[in-house]
Amino acid sequence: MRETAKTFDAAKLSLIKHLFVDAPQHGQELRTRLKHYAATPSPHPEMLLLYSSCLRSGIGGEVDIPTGTAILKRAADAGNMEAIAQLAEAMELGIGTSYDPQKALKLTQLAAQKGNQRAMVNLGIAHLTGINVKYAPDKAVEYFQKAAKSGYPPALRKLG
Repeated sequence: MRETAKTFDAAKLSLIKHLFVDAPQHGQELRTRLKHYAATPSPHPEMLLLYSSCLRSGIGGEVDIPTGTAILKRAADAGNMEAIAQLAEAMELGIGTSYDPQKALKLTQLAAQKGNQRAMVNLGIAHLTGINVKYAPDKAVEYFQKAAKSGYPPALRKLG
């Protein structure tokens, strides 16, 4: 089991490198590989998240928000907290999915409770602005501090 995890981590790091560093040269190949991987019976949620990112950002082809969001939902349904946080953002804005700020808030809270830094920052922003939650600047700072503990750049910027 440990070797499988190491192999997966190595593959994931390689894909991330291709996605963000070599995308101009290898984006189409990466997108094709992720598409085939997503069609397997039990794709790993992080690979679904990467494929969703390719589709929603246009890496390796045209931007495809609806398909990218559908793939993102699959990753979220599989329990990937980053996918849940990103899906909540999409729902909050109605991008690629129905506009549902209340469900978005619940998903953001879930992801934050499970330690997702993106969700923590988003909850902090919500409490700082009073959008969909009670205005609570002290609570906002708490969320930013939690996310900043591991050096998450957006949280560090919020704390100034």
